[in-house]
Amino acid sequence: MNDDFLTGDVHLAIYGPDRFSKATPFAENGYLFTVPGTFPEDTPAHTNVVNQEMAVYRTKDDPDEWEVRDVDGDRRVWSTAGSRREAIGLAFLEIARRRRIDAARVAEKRKAAGLEPIPPYRVEIIDSVTLVLAPTKTAVLERVQPAEGETSACYRVRDVGGGEPYEIRTDEAVWHTVTTGILHERCGHDPDDARRFENEPEALIYAKHGLTRFWVCTELPSAADELFTVDGSHYGPYPARPAPDTWNAYEPISVTREVAERIAHDLNTLNAGCGLSAEWNGADLVFTWDQRYRHDNGTEAVTPGTDGRYLIGGLWPWMRWADRD
Repeated sequence: MNDDFLTGDVHLAIYGPDRFSKATPFAENGYLFTVPGTFPEDTPAHTNVVNQEMAVYRTKDDPDEWEVRDVDGDRRVWSTAGSRREAIGLAFLEIARRRRIDAARVAEKRKAAGLEPIPPYRVEIIDSVTLVLAPTKTAVLERVQPAEGETSACYRVRDVGGGEPYEIRTDEAVWHTVTTGILHERCGHDPDDARRFENEPEALIYAKHGLTRFWVCTELPSAADELFTVDGSHYGPYPARPAPDTWNAYEPISVTREVAERIAHDLNTLNAGCGLSAEWNGADLVFTWDQRYRHDNGTEAVTPGTDGRYLIGGLWPWMRWADRD
């Protein structure tokens, strides 16, 4: 899990009284930071949103309290806390929770519409370069230098092999953009910035006409993840490999390291004091419980398999996210 917000590694930009009008709920002085649209990383790329600018500041009514609001949306309060760092961390946690729920709702709507959990065809652009073609030279465009006074407009370029930049007059050359990409079909790749399609003809039209050249991904198709939660809770949803029809709630689910980290974090923070906790010992996830949770004390270590995934289950009942009330 990307936990920069928990370690304080968030870029903050100071703002002053000229940033917001007095009619807004923001304090005159504070800090701005950005929540990436790709956060949290365990949500499918096709549910990503635009980057969200946030403000954190001391509240007007209580200078010892910090508040976080989004700047460009509803300006809702995402968190309040006694320190700036804690307020930012709680805001990230709440945003992650809501985005995961939104992603799960998108999955449910796709299922109801008879669509696959994620768009099965994805066209990823891996490289794009603009070439300047002159009668005796082919170069890579850096920028277009507009005309100034008696100086003609020109292309600022470099040789294909590198070297120092130089200029070619715009009336002596033309430019051409070369774009290459990969067509993914039901594979394990889900690039954040890919174009997504529900069927092959639409994907091929875009790949053939939108790209100069493309290749088809050779990775074998993989089964789409299911979403799970802890029965009777609001935790998750946690993506895991699909469970068989004979699966029951106390059998394990197969999750990635990233999802295992989320499960451990939610257990330790959202269910603290229940008598069950989790901690990492190298690559192993170790669960420890006392008599508050079970009739005796005990531990269980979950070791990743050869595929790097973790089988977690037996300590509480799972439930498919789609089956909750």
